[in-house]
Amino acid sequence: MTGNVPAMRNNIPVKKLLESIYIQGVTTAPGVPKDGVPALLRHASPLHESVRVDLHVPGCPPKSDAIAFVLKELLDGHKIDLTGQVKFG
Repeated sequence: MTGNVPAMRNNIPVKKLLESIYIQGVTTAPGVPKDGVPALLRHASPLHESVRVDLHVPGCPPKSDAIAFVLKELLDGHKIDLTGQVKFG
């Protein structure tokens, strides 16, 4: 598992990234927002590197039937086995 789309910016320094998005080529009110916007971390990482993840349902986004399966299994109190339910890629 990766940081997916957010991690695509990991090779770009934060200052350069923000300037390219909010200043370069902007015609109306260029400037990096600061009020009420948290600072970007230097590195985007996958969720499981910050918190314990009990189950990963593959897909971007996961298929609706896979999500429904997982929710039903959870509500029924079953241990979730995704074998044969989802495929990655």
